[in-house]
Amino acid sequence: MNGGNGHEQSTHPGGDGAAELEQRLGAQVEQVRYAVSAWNQKALSVMREYPGTCLLCAVGAGFLIGRLASRR
Repeated sequence: MNGGNGHEQSTHPGGDGAAELEQRLGAQVEQVRYAVSAWNQKALSVMREYPGTCLLCAVGAGFLIGRLASRR
């Protein structure tokens, strides 16, 4: 019986697998978050050191993407 809330509860013995999966994925998500943060800090330092070069690269990339997107 679902108790009227529309959700059935699992009573099989493997019910702890979801908690274990969440714990393992949580650790991996934290590692990815740390790696992305470190990469972001490195990118910001390069942009501060070479702002003109970064601006030219961004304009060039935007131009190329615009050219590719406008082709039919």
